[in-house]
Amino acid sequence: MGSISRGGMIVTGATGYLGSHFILRMLQLRDARLTAIVRPTPKTEGITRVSEALQRARESLGDRRTEIDDLAVIEGDVRT
Repeated sequence: MGSISRGGMIVTGATGYLGSHFILRMLQLRDARLTAIVRPTPKTEGITRVSEALQRARESLGDRRTEIDDLAVIEGDVRT
């Protein structure tokens, strides 16, 4: 994870357990813009994968209120 200008943050691993929970917590605690970099897959768009992961995280936390308007999703691969 690395910081970007204007209080924003770039997050990798958003579709995993830790990444999705981290994003929800950051959205609850900070007034910051988050950008998730998600590997593209042939079957599912990145935004769909992140949305599904965040839904699972919300359910595990009993959180129905967190808004994800401040989350942008970019398809990419940090390994290349």
